[in-house]
Amino acid sequence: MQDIRYSRTEQWICDAGWKLLREKHVDKVTVQEICRCAQISRNTFCSHFLDKYELVDKLVLRFVHQITDEIPKVNQDSSFEEAITTTARTLFSYLLKNRDGLNICVANHPGFWGVLFKDRLQKQPNHVAEAVVGLL
Repeated sequence: MQDIRYSRTEQWICDAGWKLLREKHVDKVTVQEICRCAQISRNTFCSHFLDKYELVDKLVLRFVHQITDEIPKVNQDSSFEEAITTTARTLFSYLLKNRDGLNICVANHPGFWGVLFKDRLQKQPNHVAEAVVGLL
């Protein structure tokens, strides 16, 4: 089990990352700015992340997990059309409601769509996952 202080500090770093990425691209953000915003030292940052790009990876994965947690599991017995419609409707509805996070992820992580579609949507039944991944 992870120490609550460690988890809390990591959350502060992630919150600072989101805040700064709303203002500018990851290439323009410095680790020093993240540390100042999170009110931590550089050593503390480095005990959680190798660099700002690893932080962006973590933020993107969290966002993707939030998206896929919203997508209901499709019953194996449902038709292809029903399964793909349910998955797509839920996905795009979530992305519309969370445009800010989507814009940050797309702008700062070149592999965002691959992470979302190939890695996470494969939790769906094979016929849904194959169809979605096949569209890429």
